[in-house]
Amino acid sequence: MNWLLELLDKLFFWLPRLWFVQPDESGVKITLGKYVKDCGPGWYTDWPLIHTFIKVNTAVQGVKFAVQTVTTKDDVDLAIRGAVLYRISNARKAIFETANFDESLEAVACGVIESFIADKTYAEVRDRKALKAEIMKGLRDEASGWGIKLMRTYIPDIGRVKNIRVLADSVVSPVPLEK
Repeated sequence: MNWLLELLDKLFFWLPRLWFVQPDESGVKITLGKYVKDCGPGWYTDWPLIHTFIKVNTAVQGVKFAVQTVTTKDDVDLAIRGAVLYRISNARKAIFETANFDESLEAVACGVIESFIADKTYAEVRDRKALKAEIMKGLRDEASGWGIKLMRTYIPDIGRVKNIRVLADSVVSPVPLEK
């Protein structure tokens, strides 16, 4: 009886399948390795080995930036944490231009924050409105072709810290344990 189920499984593998794209999703249907069309909400057919179907969530999403320590132009060490809200506006670009939206946005945001703060004094950085506006502008410039619409930037934490960095020219070898 098992052989009959296996045979039916192999036969049904070759039949077309139906894909449903939810109202808060968008997708791309690829035929034989080439881009074919964008797929909005609705039903679509998929032939195995011929089509590939990729869906992404287009609802508002948020990504938090890791806590980052940066030094201002007047040598004040700051720790800064933030977040950004975004939504996918073009599924084809978002799928093919970035491997991971969240990681890419976080990496770009950390770079934008570092370059902005490194060129300013501590007094200039304390203006959160200017900081948020500059981060949003930098993110929009960097992520312009990704099919992502940036909506809002948040900077909940920014504060002074003391950084101690130890730099050594030689390699320290571990001390062997006594037996």
